[in-house]
Amino acid sequence: MGDHLSYWLREIVQPNLAPATYISFEGFVRLYITPGLGTKRLDRLQVRDVQTWINQVARTCQRCAQEKDIARPRGKQLCCATGTCCRAVPSGSTIKGLRATLRAALAQAVTEELVTKNVASLVKLQVRRKKPGRAWHSDEARQFLEAARAGDDPLYAAWVLILVLGLRRGELLGLGWDEIDERAGELTVRWQLQRISNRLLRRETKTRESDAVLPLPDICLTALRMRRGGSGRGPGCRRP
Repeated sequence: MGDHLSYWLREIVQPNLAPATYISFEGFVRLYITPGLGTKRLDRLQVRDVQTWINQVARTCQRCAQEKDIARPRGKQLCCATGTCCRAVPSGSTIKGLRATLRAALAQAVTEELVTKNVASLVKLQVRRKKPGRAWHSDEARQFLEAARAGDDPLYAAWVLILVLGLRRGELLGLGWDEIDERAGELTVRWQLQRISNRLLRRETKTRESDAVLPLPDICLTALRMRRGGSGRGPGCRRP
């Protein structure tokens, strides 16, 4: 398994998928999958092996398992380093990510006829209820934007685009003036800014379906004009 995972990351994921996807898969493999399943023979891996492993990960404190606090200076150590476990078990999204990563790696093994079935796809996960979030009411959003404008907040235009158009953070930060048509009153989402291994990368959105042309209400146009006149930087706070 360890050899196959290394090959899969190096030859399949890194050359062909987005850098952020590679970073995510590599982290899951390095921190969880290889330590738990790396010594298993690929052609003998069974559903029971994966089910037992992922159940164990889900109930194990990862501060202890990964010895995260051992290298910390005395006085800043937590959990296992002090002899008192904090029970920092992985979140439900982490467990889902582990299964998805292993399933993708084994799908390649099926494609290359190294195994006959993808055992990760047969693993069951505990159903965890999501905690309900709370969105702002329109009055709360309006009060926030009024306060930001009155206080000359340099990110006022960013807050407007997020709250009015629903832009994601990466889409906002990747936005350039050439994607804004003031005459037509439209904004085109084509780019996103991502931090990958301590580097900022401006990349196209994930798929063509992710691209969008959005109408710009007056509040957005006004905020963008203030932004252009005030700093000269891109609307998403990206240097031109």
